[in-house]
Amino acid sequence: MARKEIITYQNLFQAQKRTWNKIYDIISNNKVGSAYIFSGPEGSGKEALSIAFAQFLNCSYRDLTPCLKCSSCIRYNKLQHETLTLIVPLPTYKNNKNEIDNSTLALLNQEIKNKSLDPYYKIKIPKANRILIHSIRELRRTLYFKSGENCRKVILIFDSHLLCSGQSESANALLKILEEPPDNTTLILVTDYKDILLPTITSRCQFLGVPKFSDSFIQSWLRLKDIDENSISLISGLSGGNIHQARFLTEHSLADLIKQINEMIQSLLNKNPELWHSFINTYSRMALSKPDSFKFFFGLITIWFRSVYRKKMKISDPLHKTELVKNINYFNSKYIDAKLLDIVLELEDVIFAIQKNLYMPLRLTNMILNIHKLLR
Repeated sequence: MARKEIITYQNLFQAQKRTWNKIYDIISNNKVGSAYIFSGPEGSGKEALSIAFAQFLNCSYRDLTPCLKCSSCIRYNKLQHETLTLIVPLPTYKNNKNEIDNSTLALLNQEIKNKSLDPYYKIKIPKANRILIHSIRELRRTLYFKSGENCRKVILIFDSHLLCSGQSESANALLKILEEPPDNTTLILVTDYKDILLPTITSRCQFLGVPKFSDSFIQSWLRLKDIDENSISLISGLSGGNIHQARFLTEHSLADLIKQINEMIQSLLNKNPELWHSFINTYSRMALSKPDSFKFFFGLITIWFRSVYRKKMKISDPLHKTELVKNINYFNSKYIDAKLLDIVLELEDVIFAIQKNLYMPLRLTNMILNIHKLLR
């Protein structure tokens, strides 16, 4: 493993020290359970922690963290260990064959390789909207084979809330495994949305919460990526502790993003119904066709309002050191009695509405009306 990747992993253990200490205690005290849920905000390193958990379980020379150098750790670094099964969302099949087509398989293999090179990389397959029942059936076929001596099988299910897509067939199939877990095996369900999982699944898993990353961690990660120092405060501030968002921001024009943030806020605060109508139409279409973009942009203005609140309360925030502070100060001077935390909750509810498949034009209309009540 390259030096920068080792530094990144070591920074992970330090950045998520409380969660890693829980993992360490579980393993060092031989209290490893059969199933866990790793849940927390998007981009908080849950997947990286789950891989490190699996790696630590089978490390030959583990101390406080995986050694990252033994033959077992090296195979985990490549996500190619014989005890590891990785399950991710995939596109639904266009026919009745229980096979992944060659192009999807090639893309999946490349995505896994990208993940092995960067633990914070997010595996994304186009049109992947659920954990397939086929993936769980294949798991059941192989799960009860014996693993090597002193090795523990680990199954990682990323975006595990998508087990419940459709009629929850995949979730019900997994439940049968959880009811009779095989020996020397641990399943780890990784999700941003624990509440979407079936109660019958969550009741059979131990829970490990993962908080968002600190601004200082995001900033150190950006420096590892050789990002211009003048952009670091803005990127870390707009990322809100989400490393996926920080990565996205490094790949796009910050000037264009700032312009869009200002336009979105102006549309929300304006009392012109025509502006509202245009805003609702634009973002309703985006929620349907590009849900990730919708969550990204609403995440940005959620962070902006949170920064406004911090400025009002005289709490330090990276955005206060950027050009956005001018509009932040103007807002606080104009809307002295605004209920800022309630506005933040309103925006977060709209982001969550995507997962619940709510009718977005109506939800956005109610959001705007509610925000105007909260400004008074």
